[in-house]
Amino acid sequence: FLPDRVYNFIYYIFNNIYIILALILGAILVLHIFKIRYLDYYVIVRDNNLVKDNINNKEGINLTDEKNKIIIRDPEHSGYKVISGLLKCILFIIKLFVIWVGCFFCFSLVCFSISLILSFMFIKTGLMFIGILLIILSCITINLVILDIIYSFVMNKNLKKRFIFVIFVSSLIVFGMGIGICLVSVTDFSYKEDLSIKEENSIKMNDNLVIHNNYINKIEYIENNSNDIKIVTEHSVYYGTKVNTNDNVVYISELYKDNDMIKMLKQTIKDINNKELVDYGVSKIKIYTNGDNIKKLNDNYSKYISG
Repeated sequence: FLPDRVYNFIYYIFNNIYIILALILGAILVLHIFKIRYLDYYVIVRDNNLVKDNINNKEGINLTDEKNKIIIRDPEHSGYKVISGLLKCILFIIKLFVIWVGCFFCFSLVCFSISLILSFMFIKTGLMFIGILLIILSCITINLVILDIIYSFVMNKNLKKRFIFVIFVSSLIVFGMGIGICLVSVTDFSYKEDLSIKEENSIKMNDNLVIHNNYINKIEYIENNSNDIKIVTEHSVYYGTKVNTNDNVVYISELYKDNDMIKMLKQTIKDINNKELVDYGVSKIKIYTNGDNIKKLNDNYSKYISG
């Protein structure tokens, strides 16, 4: 029910957010495996002969277990220094990439914050407004959680995993509730097509005439007693129609007008507040002529397509 420009803009934003989230989750998984395999390298030595009153126990080793563990973690001897330096460089590059990704989430946070204010323009819709409000608030919370994870990783800070998990899952629940409320409220909306503009073109019929249109399924032939052909197109104010004839081939083109984006947005907001879903992208093409001409036009088009 949104204009094509608005729809495509919103679609690509959410599509890019999805791609970025997928990249971040993949990077987190790789970093977690990397950390376990290399950064947390340790050797466990079990010694059954250790006694509880060992006077040399200066490292605070737990001697109460039946089989005591001595954890030896010596990065200097656990790998080659060259490899260690290389791994640090890789980790630094990964952090730079994570920072770059974080910039996108900073931008999305600003966009969601703006959307939060703009959502009050739909306050007349009742449940729809509440649903949109919940969706935006949950998106802002999820965005903040992801930015916190990115900050903790880059700055090597400890992350409160349980708290982050609870907030993230709670935000997803609120997000789902918002979508559910929007779907329920949609049932109160009416749907209509905007066909407020009508254009007519008259063409003389001949035996070799072909009517070509990229959206051939939109053409509706209506039989009358006329020997000529009348092409009637109906569309919204945001579209236009152009009819050209070249070598007995009639081309019907549907053109998108360069309208004012602000005007389109205002009209869309007005329609939603009136609980109307208006399709401004629909158009209809009707061709009026007699039955013989209709049959001839269909035959000519089939021959034209087949070459």
